[in-house]
Amino acid sequence: MCLMRREVNLNSMITLKARIAFNGDVEKLINAAVAEYKATLPEDKSACPKCGQQAYQVTTITIPIAKAVVKNVPTWKCSNCGDILYGLRLLADIESVIGDATGEIDFNDLLKPN
Repeated sequence: MCLMRREVNLNSMITLKARIAFNGDVEKLINAAVAEYKATLPEDKSACPKCGQQAYQVTTITIPIAKAVVKNVPTWKCSNCGDILYGLRLLADIESVIGDATGEIDFNDLLKPN
C-alpha cells in the first residue's frame, strides 16, 4: 500500500511539474530531465556487500534494458569480487526514455539534448 501511495505521489508530482514548465507535456519534461542529467555515482565508497572489501571502482557496463542493449551505463564494480552496484532508479529512467527502441544504445547519447 505504501509503495502504491509513493507511485501516485510521484506521478502527481511529475504531472504537476509538466503542467508548470511544459504546458502539461510529460514527455518534454522527461526529455529535459535527461538532457540535464549528470551521470554520477555516490562519493562514499562503502564496503562491498558480497566480500566486505572497500574495493569499488567507477566503471561502465553494458546491460539489456527493455528491448535494447544500453552500453556505457555508469556503475561501481568491486575490483575484489566483481560485484556491481547501479541505481535501479537510473535503470527505470533509462527504460522510460528509450521506450520501444531496439538495438544498441549508448548511455551518453541519452544525455544529449534532442
